[in-house]
Amino acid sequence: MKLKIILLIAFLFTTKLFACLRTTQYKTFPIGIINKHIISVDMLIDRSGYLEEKIKSDFSIPKIMWHIASYISVYDTNGKLIYSKLFEKNEIKQKKYITLLQAMYHSSLKSIRRKYPRLTYFKLEYLSFCDFQKKCEILELKKDTLHNKNFLFYKTKKYSINLNRYKKYEKSMLYTNDLSAYLISSVRKYKAKNIEIIVGHLEYGHEISMGWITNNPNKKPKNETDIVIHPKEKKPTFDFSKLENAVYEEPLLHHAYGFDFLITTQVL
Repeated sequence: MKLKIILLIAFLFTTKLFACLRTTQYKTFPIGIINKHIISVDMLIDRSGYLEEKIKSDFSIPKIMWHIASYISVYDTNGKLIYSKLFEKNEIKQKKYITLLQAMYHSSLKSIRRKYPRLTYFKLEYLSFCDFQKKCEILELKKDTLHNKNFLFYKTKKYSINLNRYKKYEKSMLYTNDLSAYLISSVRKYKAKNIEIIVGHLEYGHEISMGWITNNPNKKPKNETDIVIHPKEKKPTFDFSKLENAVYEEPLLHHAYGFDFLITTQVL
């Protein structure tokens, strides 16, 4: 009986640790335009854990690993997905996934260049890390409570968004279908021909669910265990001027779900 209890505790302990590592990000990296179609490299990025065989025991702590699947996708000029084809799947047993992400992105980019020789490539115009806020320098997330719809506001114009496309990626209890619970992590801007694309990455995680993130500059921790996070938007410290350098590690909350949303506009 005691053995069964010990094994149950060990199972629950290990299961909880694996669950704590779980996070999902879906990223879209526009590449170019051809025949009124936007060609993109999309990445599904999942974090999980693994146990090393040589140190495995009932109370082993899982180590971090990342699973990445790259897709070559086609969108119309309104930002609606037409189709997406799996290009490559890989994994890396490290705390950071940037080296694998870069390698898979460059591989996808090379394939796109071969397949679409007449592609007009996007120029990278802008990247800002909003640090998890509703309103950033050029983008704002709002909810129309009367019609129960969520919108991204760009240049005073609103663009309706929803999570319908991403519901299939739900993997933990922390996932929520309420898009108004999400905050903006980053904003990118691309231009090609007369098309401008704004990519807003919205994320939800433990820090948001706990109410730790606030825009109230006067809010202070109530006690030693209370956590108060004051977000501050900032620009990247790396070169974001070339298409080859377009990928990066998105800022990550605990138990996070993060998804990219595209806004396309016509420019003169």
